[in-house]
Amino acid sequence: MSPELRHLRYFLAVAEEHSFARAAVRLHVVQQTLSAAVQQLEQELGVQLLVRTTRKVELTAAGRALAEEGRRTLESAERSWEAARRAARQSTAELRVAYTATLGSRTVPALHDAVAERLDGVSVTWRELWSSEVVDGVSTGRFDAGLARHAERARPLAYETVAEEPQGVILGAGHPLAGAEEIPLAALADDAILTFPREMRPGTTTRWPTCSTAPASCPTSC
Repeated sequence: MSPELRHLRYFLAVAEEHSFARAAVRLHVVQQTLSAAVQQLEQELGVQLLVRTTRKVELTAAGRALAEEGRRTLESAERSWEAARRAARQSTAELRVAYTATLGSRTVPALHDAVAERLDGVSVTWRELWSSEVVDGVSTGRFDAGLARHAERARPLAYETVAEEPQGVILGAGHPLAGAEEIPLAALADDAILTFPREMRPGTTTRWPTCSTAPASCPTSC
């Protein structure tokens, strides 16, 4: 059985980061999934690729050889995928749209139906990404349009608000503000708030620290 490209991609991330933890963050997967994929790759090849120590991960001779050839293999595969996409685009009009996960329940289906109704013959490809990746994907031309909450604005892209929603917060039953219909964001200035990683949704998370230093500048409700 030939190894999967996904396993090769996971291995290369670990080889470049010299750490399963950093590679897992980079790939946005849990560390256990990453470790299992690399172990499966080693089993399929019948060789040891990595030496795991308490401080970092080192490549064996087999690992170094695979890392060198593997990068070229992935690059070749990506060129093949892109060639197929270009051929498809030449035969049918295509709209490539990236979006964040929280928009997938209502906004994306509504837009999908609208495009299907108004743009007959246009094939729409949807891809779920983090907000920062949506902006980067449109900037680099991988996608024609993107949907993200509080997206960091980058030139020369054009931005338009398509929907506005109130910000929500989940509180424990014993919290003093639990049960309130509307909560001033400044009232949560002393609370530890669990949210998405800052680097993945910078446009959203950069708004939170403001509340602890200048509550008056925070949104009126959440």
